[in-house]
Amino acid sequence: MSRIVRNRVGPGDTIDATTLNDTYDDYSQSAALDGSNTREQAFDIVHFSNAPIILNSKTSILGNAGMLHQSPETTVTHTTSIGTPVAHAVQDSGGTETPLDLGSTGWSLSTGDVLRVWWNLSVEPEVSGTPWNNASAYGRYSIPQNPGSATSVNITDGLHCWVARLEWDITDNTLTNWTAVPDQSAFTQSFNGGADKGGYLNRMAASTVISAWSVFSAGIASEGASNSVTTPNYGVYKSQGYFGVDSMWAYPATGSVTVYGIRVVITGLMHPAHVASPDRNILLYDVNVSGSLNYKGGRISAVQMRGG
Repeated sequence: MSRIVRNRVGPGDTIDATTLNDTYDDYSQSAALDGSNTREQAFDIVHFSNAPIILNSKTSILGNAGMLHQSPETTVTHTTSIGTPVAHAVQDSGGTETPLDLGSTGWSLSTGDVLRVWWNLSVEPEVSGTPWNNASAYGRYSIPQNPGSATSVNITDGLHCWVARLEWDITDNTLTNWTAVPDQSAFTQSFNGGADKGGYLNRMAASTVISAWSVFSAGIASEGASNSVTTPNYGVYKSQGYFGVDSMWAYPATGSVTVYGIRVVITGLMHPAHVASPDRNILLYDVNVSGSLNYKGGRISAVQMRGG
């Protein structure tokens, strides 16, 4: 609270009832407590309402149960046509989806409530051959093998990826009416006159990207030259093995909505690009490359936090 300065009691000072009663007469609380006359240390739990901050919480298995990177596992294959991009809902190896089911009545959010979702998954990208060296693959470049040389080598920027994103069902508890969560692209937008399909990076509030492969090219950095002895000079694939991916999404409700379920959807393969109008970075499906993504299991959790 606001500090009142008082001199110390010293030898010879008179201490009587009048002195004690008048000590704090110059302080009065005529207005409501606010930030100018109160500190947070002045309050304790007993001063607050007993209304809970966490209204709902739930955790569920995502994908396949088990902690070992072995069967059962599930595999996602790459998109082969922009007309039918892959939208694979995470499921177990038997094909049963594993969403976070919020029950028959769902969670009813009011304005100001916050829905927070966390999820993690163990994944393993795989490829066959050298898809990044396809003549039409995005991110493939041809550069001189040596300064001034007429011989060229092909390299890749290594930026191909899978994308995992969140969807929810706010229609009913049948969990058959899935849509992308707010501020999240479904990657169905057309670009380049319809030749490409994807989504804007600034519409990926509930996404995480997963590396599609690791490729290493031999070179002589000190001389600025590619190693003409090592083949293939367009890059050597290195298995990444299993690794963990995770993400978190928070949604402050701007109106009343009931959420019945939340799920993770995987799509790909994709590559970053840029469009001039509007001036935006995007992700595009690359149907000129191939690959697959294996995944084992993880967890998906959510809490509903009370607003004001």
